[in-house]
This record gives sequence, C-alpha cells and structure tokens, in this order.
Amino acid sequence: MLVQILSACVLSLPLPLPGVSSGSAAPPLDSTSELALEAGRAAVKRGQPDRAREHFERALASAETRAEAAFELGELARAAGDVDRMATAALIHAEATVDPRGSGVASPRGAWTIGGKELDVQGLAKRAAAARVQLANALLGVAQDHESKGSRSPEDLLTAAWSRRFALDLVQRTARVAEAMGPALKPDVSVPAGAHGPVLKALDRVGARAIATGDLGTAIRAGRILRGLGVQADFSDLRGDRPSGMAKWRAKGSDILDKARERQAERSDKPWTVEDLEWLSLHEGESFTRSHSSFAEPGVAVSPRGYYRIESDCGYETLLAVARTIEDHHERLANYFGSDPFVRNGTKVERQGLIRIVPDPSGLEAEGAPFFWVGGFQSGDTTVVRLAAGTIEGLGRTLTHELTHRFDGALHGGIPAWLAEGRAVWTGGAYARIEDHSFVDDYASHGTLISVVNRGLSSPRTLTNILSGTPGDYRQNYSAGNALYVFLSTWFPGNAPSMSGGQPLFRDLLHTYEDQGKHPSKPDDLFEEFVDHFCDGKNGRPSSFDEFQEMFTEFLRGFALREKAPFTKRYMNTLEDREGATWIYDEPTWTWDWVRAEPLFGQNQAREAGALLLEFGKPEEAIRALVWARAVDGYDPRTAAYLVEAFEKLKSPSLREREALWTVQHERNGEPFASRVHEKSARARLGAFPGDLKAVDACLAELGAVAAALAAGGAPESARRVAGDAERVAAWAGERVGERAGEETAAPGAVDQAIAIPPGEPDELGGWVEESLTRLDEDRPEGLYFVEDDGTLLLGRNSARTSTGRFDRNGGGRSFVRASRWMLPGTYRIQTRMNFTTAYATGLIVLGWSSRERNIRIPLTAGDVQYAIGESDEEPSFDKVNWRFDGMRTREGGLWTSVRGGAIELDPPSASIEIELLITGPVASLWIAGQFAGSYHTVDGAPIEGYVGFGTMSGTIAVAPPIVRRLDRQPVAILDLDRGTGPEFDRLRNVSVYFGDQMEPPTNGALVLWIPSDGKAGSISSADDEGGELSAEDQRDDITREIARARRTAVQLLERMSRNGVGQPLVVAFPRRFEKVLDRAAFDAELQDSAPENSVPPRIVFHGVTDPAAAEDEASDEHRFEAIDQGRRWLIFVDGFGVARMCQTFTSAAAISQHQLEHWLTVFRDHGRPERKLPEFSRPPAEEDEGQ
Repeated sequence: MLVQILSACVLSLPLPLPGVSSGSAAPPLDSTSELALEAGRAAVKRGQPDRAREHFERALASAETRAEAAFELGELARAAGDVDRMATAALIHAEATVDPRGSGVASPRGAWTIGGKELDVQGLAKRAAAARVQLANALLGVAQDHESKGSRSPEDLLTAAWSRRFALDLVQRTARVAEAMGPALKPDVSVPAGAHGPVLKALDRVGARAIATGDLGTAIRAGRILRGLGVQADFSDLRGDRPSGMAKWRAKGSDILDKARERQAERSDKPWTVEDLEWLSLHEGESFTRSHSSFAEPGVAVSPRGYYRIESDCGYETLLAVARTIEDHHERLANYFGSDPFVRNGTKVERQGLIRIVPDPSGLEAEGAPFFWVGGFQSGDTTVVRLAAGTIEGLGRTLTHELTHRFDGALHGGIPAWLAEGRAVWTGGAYARIEDHSFVDDYASHGTLISVVNRGLSSPRTLTNILSGTPGDYRQNYSAGNALYVFLSTWFPGNAPSMSGGQPLFRDLLHTYEDQGKHPSKPDDLFEEFVDHFCDGKNGRPSSFDEFQEMFTEFLRGFALREKAPFTKRYMNTLEDREGATWIYDEPTWTWDWVRAEPLFGQNQAREAGALLLEFGKPEEAIRALVWARAVDGYDPRTAAYLVEAFEKLKSPSLREREALWTVQHERNGEPFASRVHEKSARARLGAFPGDLKAVDACLAELGAVAAALAAGGAPESARRVAGDAERVAAWAGERVGERAGEETAAPGAVDQAIAIPPGEPDELGGWVEESLTRLDEDRPEGLYFVEDDGTLLLGRNSARTSTGRFDRNGGGRSFVRASRWMLPGTYRIQTRMNFTTAYATGLIVLGWSSRERNIRIPLTAGDVQYAIGESDEEPSFDKVNWRFDGMRTREGGLWTSVRGGAIELDPPSASIEIELLITGPVASLWIAGQFAGSYHTVDGAPIEGYVGFGTMSGTIAVAPPIVRRLDRQPVAILDLDRGTGPEFDRLRNVSVYFGDQMEPPTNGALVLWIPSDGKAGSISSADDEGGELSAEDQRDDITREIARARRTAVQLLERMSRNGVGQPLVVAFPRRFEKVLDRAAFDAELQDSAPENSVPPRIVFHGVTDPAAAEDEASDEHRFEAIDQGRRWLIFVDGFGVARMCQTFTSAAAISQHQLEHWLTVFRDHGRPERKLPEFSRPPAEEDEGQ
C-alpha cells in the first residue's frame, strides 16, 4: 500500500541532485536561538528576507524558540508566495507544538494562505505530526506489554527495546512529546529479571552431564563460566545489582572444573616441547591455533628444562613464545633473589610451575582473578596472565611481575602488599632483553615516581594508609610501592651521579624486613612495625615517620622538577639496548572487547554461556543467556549472531520468538539507519515485522496521503520530507520502500533510486548531565561545569569566568557532561565552537556514550603547558590544535591506523576554533577550523550510538551550544563501487567500502588491487593525444592492454602473497567499462592457478569510478584525472567488516611488504576462520636410534 502511495506522488517528482537542500545552510555558531529570533525579526523590518531566513533557521535549533521561528519562516514564505517553504514551516510548527496524545497543535497567528491556492498546509502538517505521535504511543504500549513478560520470556525484551527505539526515533523532533515520553523510551535492552538463575542451573546440568559422559571439554567450559560468574559477583566494585548466593555457584563451577581437568590430564598426550612447536610451519601453526583456541582443549607445552607447564587458549605463537622464554625470566629472578626454591641445583625441578595464558577478562575471571582490572595474578605455583593485542616482550614483563610474586611467596611469605607489588613492578621493567641474566640495579621509572608525588600518594595520610595495608585503592600499591621499593633499596644522600657514590640508607633494613617472616595483620600494628624498623634514627635515617615522609617526598620531587635534581642522574629511566616489539599474531589474542571497567554482573560471561548452551543443543536456555548478554554488554555482533542461530534452532518458534528473531536481524542489518537501500540487500531478504502492528499501517497511510496532497499542491520539498518520514517508518517495520508499484526486483548491480530526503532541522544539544568516564574519574571533582544564560557550556570550572583577558594562565580540571538526547545511529552532523580559556587545556568530545567505558573520545589540546605552570613567561600563540581518536577498544592499541591523531595548524592563530563532526553509521569524521583532520571507524562495524558529551582532561574550555542536524539518506563518505562515489583515495582510511551485490568481504578481509578507468600511465584513456575521441576499436585495444597489464600485476602480487603467507584473497577491481572486453573466465582461471594454496580464493569485481574531466573531454593536464582514484592504481586492505584500513598507491608487488600493511594482513589473517586449505599438524617424527 505504501509503495503505491509513494509511487503515485513523490517518486514521480523530479529528483534533485543529492546534497543539502535550500535553506539548510549551517546555522551560525556565534549566536543563540533567542538572539537569532530577535535578529530575524529585525531583518524583516529592514526588508532583508534572506538574512531573516538565516536567523530564523538558526532559531529552529532550540525547542524554546522552534515554534516561533517556524511561524516566522511561514510568514516569510507567504510574503514570497512560496507554497513549498510555507508547507515546510507548517510541518516544523506542528511538530514543535503537538502534544503527547497527538493532538492540540497550537494554531499560529494569522492564516497561512497564498492567493487563491487551496492547500491546507496547517491541516496537513497537523495530520503528519499526529500520525507519528499516535504511532509512538502505540509502540510504547507494545514495549510495555512485552517488557512485562520479560522475566518469563526474555526474548520479549528484545522486541520491547525495538519498539522503544522505534518510538524514540518518531518523537525526537517533537519536543513536548519527547519530554513527556522520554523517561519511558530507554533505548537499550533491559536486563531480564532473575536472568542468571536459570542460566546457572542450565550450566550446572550441562557440566554434570558432560562429566558423566566423558565430554571433558564441555565440562571445562561450563565450569569456567560458572566460576567466572561467581568471581565476578564477588568483585567489590561490581556495577549494578549484586546477586546473592553466588558463592555456591562458584564452588560448583570449581568442582566441575577441577574434576574435568584432572581427568583431562590423565587422557592428554604429553605436552609439546619447544622443538615440537618449532617443527610446525606457519599454516600448521594456524591449524594448531584453530584446534586449541579453547580451554576445552588448550594448547599445552613444557619449557625446555621442565620448569613450567604452559596451558593456553591463545594459540600457537603464544604457546611457543612462553615456552621459549619463561625459563629466562625464571633464572633472572633466581639470580636476583639469590636462591631458587623451585629448582634444585638448576636441574632438579621440585615444584613445577603452571602458566595459563588467556586473551580476555572473562578468562581471568574464570581462573579466579582477585580484581576486575588485573592483567594477571599468582596463586601458589599457578600463574595466570592475559595477552591481548600484545608482544612477546610485553608478555615477558607481565610474566616477570607475576613470577616475582611466586618467588616472594616461597621466600618472603606474608610481606605487605606495597612491597610485593612495588618490587614486582620494578622487576617487570628493570631488564633490557629477555636473555639478560640480571636486573639493572639503578633502574627506576621516572614517570612512576613523578606520578606518586603528583597524585598525592606520598602525603602523610595516604602513605600511612598504604603502609598500614589499607590503601584507598589496592592499585596504589603498584605505583607507591614501586617508589618505596626504589627509595628503600637505593637512596643515599648527596648528589653523586652513580650508585657507587654512596651506601643506600635503608637497603640492609629492607632485606631484614622482608626476611623476618610473618608481619602483623592489623593495620595499626603493620604501620608501627614499618616505623620501628625503618625510622631508627641511625646512620642518617629518620627517627620518625614524619621525617621519613619528608625525606621520601623530597626524593620524589627531585624527579618532578623541570630541572631534575642532580642525584636523579644515578637512576636509569631508559635501558640501553632494550629490545623491540615482536607482535604475537594468534587470532584469539586480537580481542574485540572494550577496555575493561568495573563490570556489570554477567558481562562477557553471559555471552560465553549462551554460546556453550547453544552448542550443547539448548537453544531456549541459550536465548535467555544471550538476552542477558545483550543487556549488559550492549550491542555486540557476536551476541547478535548467536541469537539468530539460537532462534533458528527452535523447533516450533512462537510468534513472540519470531518477532524477537526479526528484531535481532533488523538490528544486525543496520536498519533503518542505512544511508541507502539496494534491492538485493539484507533488508529485502528480511521482510516485514511478523507481529500485528496496525498502527504502522495507519501511520503510513496518513503520511502517504499527506505527501500526496503536498506534492499535488506544488510543495515537492515538503512532500519529500513527509515521504522521507514514511520511508523511515516503513524501514523500521521492514517494508521495502523506493521501488515502483509492481516493479520487478532490480538486476544484480543495479542501483535503486531512493527518495531524496532533505536534511533535518538544526537541533541544539543541551540538558547537560554529569556522568562517569573511565580514565577521567580518578581525582575528578564533582560539578566542575557551568551553563551560562546563553547556553554556553563552561567545562573545568563551576562558575562564570570573571577575568577580562583572553584566557587564564592556569586552573581548571577534569570534567565531563553529556547531553540529554540519545543519538540513534545513522548520519548526522554536529557543529560547535570550542574556546580554550586557560593557557593550556585538553578539551574532550565524546561520541556514542552508553556507559563509562563504552564510547569514542576525541581529545583536543592547545596552548603552552610551560606557560601554564609558570616555567615560561611567553604567552601561548594557539597556533595549532593536537587531536586524536580513542575508540576504547583493546585491539586498537596494536593497530596504529585504526585510531588516528595529528595536529591542525591554525592560521591565523586562535584560541577559538570551529569543530565539525560527521557521523555516518560506524564512522566519525572530524574537521577543525574548517580543515579535515581524520576519521575513525568502529573496530567491528557496529554503528556509533549513544549520548554526545564534552569534558576537560586539563584546563578549562567553553563550548558554544552544539548543533546537530540529521542527514539520513544524504550522500555519505563511503566508497561505493556501484555508484563510483567516495572520498579521494589519499583519504581512504577508516572508510566503509560497499561492494554491492558483487561480494561480501571475507571475514579475514581482502587485498584489493584497484585499476583506474582513466590512468595517468597513459595506457587507458578515451581521448587521443590531441584530446579527440578514440575510436571504439582503439579504446578496446587500450582496455585489452590494460587488462593484460593487470593480469601480470595480479600474478606477481599473488606470488608475493604466497611467499608472505597472506591468507586474504586478492580482489581485482576493474572499471565497469572493462567488463565487456574482459574474458572473465580466463582471467579468473589464471588468478586461481596463481593464488596461494592456503588463502581465500581471489575475486574480480567492477567499479563505477570514472574521471569526470575525461568524460567531458577535458584533455588538458590541468583538468585530467579528477576522479577520486586520481587515475592511479592502488592497493587497499579492506577488513572483514568492509572497512578500508590501508590504502597506498601501487608501484610494485613489493608494496605488500610495507610494514603497516603487512601488520594489518597478519592480524586479520585467520579472523572468523574463513574456509581455507590449512594442513594438518603433527609432532616431528621420532629420531631413530643409530644402527637401525
């Protein structure tokens, strides 16, 4: 029905070129809505309608002035005889005044009529606004009905969330309705009431049955999840509700796990030796990783002399690296401690250590982690360490830290936490290379020592708490303990530049302190013991704690001075000949998790439970666990994929279950926020929402009728606006919109002609709410922000600025607030102006805030820190702004180009800069002072969704009221092969690539060889040397030559890819005009013959990028090669989510060995385990005895 209505009216209208429609220019950033409204009225009186219109459009941004501004715009349109603009103003006015019941639209002063034309724009606008609000109310009812049944049927919570989000989208332009309904429209999935109980019972049953049947792998997985949930529930800083009775389940999990591991050890083959592992080839190692990527069947190795057994679900490279190096770390520690309590005479192993390496926080919890934030822990002879996006050298330092605790536990049992952690921090950094046999005695991390004094950890009260064993946060033991350890073991008075210049005052006392055995358990007694031991007044030592604290603080301040104290020269901050970084590329270690914060109960663990229950044939229980996971983890593509699989395994799904399945698939497809719709898209395959939503049909009918009336009445832009609303409603409900009535599905590769929807009106972000933010909350005061009368947001201060200069010299601090409007996915632009109001400041923009750790951050730094702290008298010039994206994902630390940063030069210099952000689904692009800075793309393709916020990391800033404008269905910055559109290739980084129906990128990505339509090399062109048109035969010959050249290049690339062990396919992207000339079968056959045996097979695709200058016969050098690919051949790495991560001009096949490109290819080599011919792996054959 909707298709027929739209086909009859809107789609028959001439479609304008894509872009920003008239009257949608960016509103001024140096005005407020109230002032803009007054300025517009003044301009009307002066007879300046165009200027007035600009002011009134700025005034639309505020809910307070939107209705008045819309009325004034309507009056301008009436005076000009512009029916279309008058209708648009009526639509905006109706949305601004409609009430939560969908009625009560306030009539504007005067009548909006033009001459004798009969078009009831007010009535039509009221109908459109009411239709949307009435549908929102109906959807809220659906959500409440499904939510009420969520405890029994958790799948209903998925449908409830979809209904609320649908309603939220409908009311965001209707201020009165949004304010009234907002609290009821929580955009995310609710945690099922009592979700954990049935899941825990199901896991217990699965574990018990697996033990009984000998399925030890499943039993281990079930036991680890149960214990992990029990450990998680016991964290002191757990967020949200803490479940009761979890000690029982932790014990059950431990029991299942211990039994299964004991039986597994009896069955297992002997551990792999270093020699065994080194025998494997690269691809055999990948097979090994695939087979041992779970503790159901971990990789198990033994170190060369049997000091350690190593177990891991990380993979082959991890296991080999630890087995090779662990004894080096052990022997260095044995030399340092002066004895080895585990190995007698360096040969006889009396207590073998067990090393377990895991890739994610849930693995640490499953092994019994004491805190959520640890990167490893020691328990007796068992060492558990996390490796995520890491290096062999970094892993070695973590292992050294934890093994220090093992040695201390055996030799110095019961030492205070500050000493145990402080020493372990020191040993983890005090060596240069893995093979070093001793630590560097004069090593000290200057940065750590400076942080202790700067954070106040050496103050009398805080230091007393640390020495008493009662720090405010256990983590204070790491930095403060390290400073204490360095001080006590090395400090002596004077300025001698080396350690040989004096005798440390406390070293001998430290040795007796750690050797004395048991230490007091009561805080006061522990503190008094320290004072009695170290503050004896002898040999220059202090005689009281106060004297000790002053001496200690003076030592630390020596490192913090701009001109460091002379004695600091005796401490090495950077060790000579320190080894570089050797990345570990095992696929499981490149985790997709967010940087961890205090978890909600079930975080990560519920997803693991759902996956196990699904594999075990329990889809109903799996759904319960996975809905729980969706609620606590937020949207995660892995959870969504498991949910789809679970619903599809139900034997006879109910209507409610089919509704829930549909909502999951709908969200996975990115609907309704995709910027475009293709007939062969996933949306077309999904179909309509299976439930009965008569309100949707009624809304679509009403919007279609209004659009038709507006189109017939000579208001095409207004008609498109309403038709766009209808299309979005239809997309929410799974309708296909944009095809003509009765039209057959388009042929593969065809591009649909979607409704050209004008951009949305500007909308000010406000209603600022202070929120928590990881990495910023420590030492952060509350309420350090202020909103001025004109809406300017002051951050880093809690009152208006009173000084008269351009900026204050210093002051400010950490702050963060977010706006009240939840930004649903899609395309929108944010504009504001940021003023740096202290001599040095770091402002912060936050996108997609959904929790304190799940968001994207953009720090912006300007000014001169030396002037701010009084070390310089030259005022800062503010001639540049440093910027950076931080996606808060663990893996991004090892993928340099996924998180970009840089500096924008300001000419002329200014402390006030315009900021513009364009968010397009999973992509955020940044402009500073009108200059493009860079783009960020989420690691897993998930759209950016949540609140927008601003803050300060230091100093103070002032932010003009941010203005957001929705641009859904506008042209967006993606490389679209079908349409031949996208950004210029020298900016093709962190940009989505759309292959249309030609292919989906394999899960491990693809290496694209791009062939231009018109090349600078001169071999392909539609023009001859004199600028004339080549004959068809000559053009065909040129194309044939270029195809032959591409074939040679592709073969060379494939040969190089084979030598380098590249697992991705080569995709050759030819211009569309080559398709008729190319012998595809022959070309494809040659590619297949040359492809690496262990990679995904190569592909051929076609693109529509052309040179507009060449198409217009512009043959001069000045105008040639204006295509986005600049007439060059390119090599592009597109990851498994369809994101261009690397793009470089192609010169030769050796380009594949470029360091960053090679790194990306290796990280993604086996992501998603694509279908590849990997060899089986085995141990080397046993050597035969001589003489046989």
